[in-house]
Amino acid sequence: MPKIKTALWLLLVTIVWTGYLFLSPQGWKSLYLALRAILNIDYRKPAIQRWMQDDKKVNAWFGGSKLQTISGRIGYRAISGMQYRWLFAQKIINAIFWFDADHCFTSINWLLYPGLQDQLTQRYNRIYHNY
Repeated sequence: MPKIKTALWLLLVTIVWTGYLFLSPQGWKSLYLALRAILNIDYRKPAIQRWMQDDKKVNAWFGGSKLQTISGRIGYRAISGMQYRWLFAQKIINAIFWFDADHCFTSINWLLYPGLQDQLTQRYNRIYHNY
């Protein structure tokens, strides 16, 4: 059952993201910047910043912090609580970002969790990197 709930939650996030991109002027601007970034390296930094702002906005719509991306939220919940649904969501998102194997974990905004970075980094390294 947790797999189904998590898959449905991720599907809902995907639908909202897609709706935002194609149905709002801000979304069209993000798509435009992404296209420009593909064609011209000078647009990559503004495009990435824009996408992160959009991701934080969508995360806030789903009850998360407006200072955290969806990936960071899932990464924190997966490693701090070790609940199956967050670990499953982390696997899916890390697979989407195949070029960054630790995407969810590296996306965590540690300013939101003072004093936990060392402890959770050690746990993460023990579990996923065997050191």
